Amino acid sequence: MKRALAIILALTAGLYLGAQSPLESKLEEYLQAIERLEYGQAYPELDFLISSVQQDSLRNVVAQKAYCFYRDSKVMGSENLAIYIYDNWFANFKAVFDDIALLDEAEFHAFLNRRSLIGKTAEKLELQDLKGRSVSLPGKGMSVLFFYSTTCPKCLYISHRMKEILKGRKINLYAVYTGEDDAQWQAYVKKNLSFSKCSKPKIYNLKGGDSDFVTAYAVIQTPRMFLVDGDGVIIGRNLDAAALEILLGGK
Repeated sequence: MKRALAIILALTAGLYLGAQSPLESKLEEYLQAIERLEYGQAYPELDFLISSVQQDSLRNVVAQKAYCFYRDSKVMGSENLAIYIYDNWFANFKAVFDDIALLDEAEFHAFLNRRSLIGKTAEKLELQDLKGRSVSLPGKGMSVLFFYSTTCPKCLYISHRMKEILKGRKINLYAVYTGEDDAQWQAYVKKNLSFSKCSKPKIYNLKGGDSDFVTAYAVIQTPRMFLVDGDGVIIGRNLDAAALEILLGGK
């Protein structure tokens, strides 16, 4: 917490945050350092940083900058930190956004993402496969949950890369079509998600339909991909093909 103390002393001395200020840079460095900690260590650091700023208006600025930093971060798991700041500072009005629209946006962000954060138990869904049979996901064992649309170029790329990444692995792939056109879905599966019979992954081609997949996994756009461990706990979210391969020990 020594780095936080230096920032707090500068803030207390009246050195306000500005776009090009050294203090802005130091705060960003500190937030990046917190991002690398385990959540149990990161949360007290964030509380210490924000709560130690005595001036209300300046505390609001620091809390908002921290929230936006983690909300917009590309580092997997940072959503946990953004939602923590929202829950513990903004939702109870201990800190206030400078724009009420940001509060509405943060509330919606937390609502959509809360159930699918890293470390959470993956939400169970009952979906239909190509033959109309009911399938529950995720099942037993390591699982990849891949939400896609047939008109998404990045989804197409991931679909083809998946064949290489999962080849020879004992893993479940739940490929969930988010659209409504059955003919497009069936054609896409046949062309892009058909694995060889000797491939070890167990493939489930499913349709989202009227299930709660949007709020359960914050699927507001595609692709959306998660890695779930054998105990049903989310260990990867917002993954692309390269990140999935790394998590599975491929590279």
